[in-house]
Amino acid sequence: MSNFRNGCNFAAGRATTLPATATSICPFSFGIQVSQFLRFKAQALQLLAAKKRQLLK
Repeated sequence: MSNFRNGCNFAAGRATTLPATATSICPFSFGIQVSQFLRFKAQALQLLAAKKRQLLK
């Protein structure tokens, strides 16, 4: 599992909007970066909701 305790950066340098190929400079296309961000956002919201439930007990 990824660890984002020190923050995260979803903007990979030289990333393209097209899927990566064998000759791509950066293997992280825009679509992959968006998917990673959405996954991170969903996990962060789940953790925040769980913490809120713990505080309300």
